[in-house]
Amino acid sequence: LTEKLFIAKRYLLPRQRRENGLKPGQLKITDAAIKHIIMYYTREAGVRELERRIGAICRAMAARIAFPDRPVILLSGDGAIGFGLPELDSASRQNLPFAIILADDRAWSIVSCAQQDEWGFTVASELGHVNWPAAAKALGADGLTLHDLPDLPAALKTALSSDRPFLIHIPFFRSLKVEI
Repeated sequence: LTEKLFIAKRYLLPRQRRENGLKPGQLKITDAAIKHIIMYYTREAGVRELERRIGAICRAMAARIAFPDRPVILLSGDGAIGFGLPELDSASRQNLPFAIILADDRAWSIVSCAQQDEWGFTVASELGHVNWPAAAKALGADGLTLHDLPDLPAALKTALSSDRPFLIHIPFFRSLKVEI
């Protein structure tokens, strides 16, 4: 944990700030937030995925700064959003509103689908229920859960007119076996 925290602070965050055109003051993340990402959202020995998730939110923030009059929409799944969710705090403090459309199937789908195909069952790839709008609100953003997909245009309009980051949570059921 301490090694990954050091690497994230010393190398990953500065690199993502630099690669996404953010100045040091435009992206602040606490040690506690980095530790949370490391402990709950990275399972690998390395830091590649940790950097990817931090980078996703950095790109959304950079897009908002670069194009203040254009809509910025981040599309994510429930597994991936956990890596960068704490950055909503930074975006809120920097007054960088953008919309997040979060597809929630309560699983690391790419992993669970492969496990189901290979073994006929899943192991440690199912996620429990998370109140994503409440998590967003705790980080200074706003959010709602969308129960009917035809309501997405209205929800997106609300999100894009917000003065802070806005998460649209879309829970759905998935089929582990897809025929193509």
